[in-house]
Amino acid sequence: MLDDEVRYSSHRPAQAPLDVLRLGDEEPCCVSLVIVPVAAEWADTLREGIQAFSRSRRVDSPAVQVTLADGESFFLMRAEPGPGDDWISLYPYPAGRLDEMIDDADTEGELTTPRVVIIHPEMVAKIELLVEPDEARRGHLLGFRLQDDGE
Repeated sequence: MLDDEVRYSSHRPAQAPLDVLRLGDEEPCCVSLVIVPVAAEWADTLREGIQAFSRSRRVDSPAVQVTLADGESFFLMRAEPGPGDDWISLYPYPAGRLDEMIDDADTEGELTTPRVVIIHPEMVAKIELLVEPDEARRGHLLGFRLQDDGE
């Protein structure tokens, strides 16, 4: 490594983070830094995993079962980053009570969950992707709903 020859100096303009790297006597080069919030990265990784599973199993909307660190487990309708950069919002289907789904105020004619669980991503202990849920849940729509990229 170049130990003594590599020097970093910080220059951070108001509009974007920027680091200047100097190697020996060469001119400095600028490197833009992109910081991806933990929650957004988690949600993107989950979305990619579900899409890959869906393609490989030829299923439109797999069942997604989440188990939290405290042992609570539920089927997930959707997940999204936020509020803030470090939290995720999980929308669990009501266990055995799908008649408790409520009208979605943002999308006419669609239903949403009556409950939202807001946690840090590290509180998710396990995620299971299933082609179809077990016999007790069959006949109900428990599939995960991927958000459009524009949302």
